[in-house]
Amino acid sequence: MRLPSDVSAPTPAHRFTRVLAAACALAVWLLGVLSVSPELHGHVHDGEPAEHHECAVTLFQHGAENPAEGVALTIAPAVWVAGELAVADRVAPLAVDVRLQPSCGPPVR
Repeated sequence: MRLPSDVSAPTPAHRFTRVLAAACALAVWLLGVLSVSPELHGHVHDGEPAEHHECAVTLFQHGAENPAEGVALTIAPAVWVAGELAVADRVAPLAVDVRLQPSCGPPVR
């Protein structure tokens, strides 16, 4: 397939990002399927899982976002000093006029 002249081919970094996004989407889909099917979930654990076990499927099923319990998170407030910022009386105009004349417009392709 030939790309238009103004579109470049994806770089290896873009390919990696696309593959990583597809893998993450597949993982979320798989967790969703396993969370609604106890039979499939049991196949992952080689038999019926214990009643009170924790794995990625059960955490996803119960909507757990942070499985680390008992971890204290301390956040310090940000301190902003308004006196250090100078307020300008007026905005200085640009040295070069970059606006287009009324009769000019963008180039036609």
